[in-house]
Amino acid sequence: MRIRRSIFHGGPVLALVVASACSPGELAKAQLGQSGAGGTGGTASNGGSAGTGGTAGTGMSGRHGGGNGGNAGTGGNAGTGGTGGTGGNPGMPGGHGGGTGGAGGTGGTGGNPGMPGGHGGGTGGAGGTGGNAGGTGGTGGNPGGTGGAGGNSGGESFNSCDSLPDQCGANGNEDCCATLFVPGGSFDRSNDAGLPATISGFNLDRFEVTVGRFRKFVAHVVQDNGVPIDNWAPTAGSGKHTHVNSGAGLTGETGWLSDWDDELPVTFESWNGGLGCGAVGDTYTPQPGANEYHPINCVTWYQAYAFCIWDGGFLPTDTELNYAAAGGDEQRVYAWGSQTVPSVDNAVYGCLHHGTDDCTDEDLPAVGSVPAGNGKWGHADLAGSVHEWALDKGPPAFQRAPTCTDCVHIDDNYLYNIKRGGAWNYDNSYLVSAKRVEAAPTTDNVSLGFRCAREP
Repeated sequence: MRIRRSIFHGGPVLALVVASACSPGELAKAQLGQSGAGGTGGTASNGGSAGTGGTAGTGMSGRHGGGNGGNAGTGGNAGTGGTGGTGGNPGMPGGHGGGTGGAGGTGGTGGNPGMPGGHGGGTGGAGGTGGNAGGTGGTGGNPGGTGGAGGNSGGESFNSCDSLPDQCGANGNEDCCATLFVPGGSFDRSNDAGLPATISGFNLDRFEVTVGRFRKFVAHVVQDNGVPIDNWAPTAGSGKHTHVNSGAGLTGETGWLSDWDDELPVTFESWNGGLGCGAVGDTYTPQPGANEYHPINCVTWYQAYAFCIWDGGFLPTDTELNYAAAGGDEQRVYAWGSQTVPSVDNAVYGCLHHGTDDCTDEDLPAVGSVPAGNGKWGHADLAGSVHEWALDKGPPAFQRAPTCTDCVHIDDNYLYNIKRGGAWNYDNSYLVSAKRVEAAPTTDNVSLGFRCAREP
């Protein structure tokens, strides 16, 4: 919204002093006197225009050689300085700042010179005194108020949720790309006092990546007859935790390696064959269907990492996933707490979701279906549903560093990566926050999925 600003100027003030009177006879006999000197103009200020100087008195001759000319009229007083324009109103919330305050009025003009002196031998009247200096300009209006703070963010927007309806969670009305902050701190990895760690705060997706979200990624990456549809591939070195170590990432973090590009299929047929594990519980279908809000499974570590990079994030580390599930220094046994034992009310596990212990497709429901199992900071399915890939590639538990500060272990010579959290077809021993499991990065089965982490 534009703010119209007005500047107001005071009007001039005119003062006129009448000259001394002369008789007609004396005036006729008078000789022309010197004209009065012009009045000195008033010094202009930032005020309004000055009044015009008074007209000089007409000189009158004396009987003997003419009298002195009449005194010049006094210059008019300067006009009062114009009032400064009112400052613009404060900006609306999130808008630009208010308008600039109006400038002060223009300074007054000095008085006009005095009129010529009277006739006669006398000295012409002195020039009228210039008008007083223009009045001080009105103070400019107060500056426009500071623009209001922008409104609250309407939630982050990620590639995978572009045009995707908000139908995740137990009530089917939540943003599938919701992300929640995990404050940094210190804790004991795997609830082992001999493995202390400290991490920086980060954002972690509330839900595991769904079929619908992953479908958008496949369409973005696929090449049709060798011609890239969108010409996208992870940039070497991307996918780091750039919010730590002045942008350098975690200690030991390499980011994406170009050698891994070949791990991404280039045709829809290849993706469909890989993501359709051909086993009970696989969730991906070549065409959108009933599983769009179920967790994607049958994804390799490379595919999960590439997805998170494309979606503006990165894979969380083994330590970060452990920290979120343990509730930080609360050292929870399970994501939902330490006292309540696992049940179908707080976790999806053991092929029990549909009511019996035989495994069916119904045993892997939509993400966030058991809110009683949410973690300390509101994340769903940290225990159960699908195992989640961690960024770490090795080492086995007994080779972990005794201390960890924003660390990760990525050894491409090591054969196994880390996954955490238990799964829909695993027993409840895998639900504890301390549990970590190894798997080759090319593993793709119905128990494996992931979620992404992001900069705070």
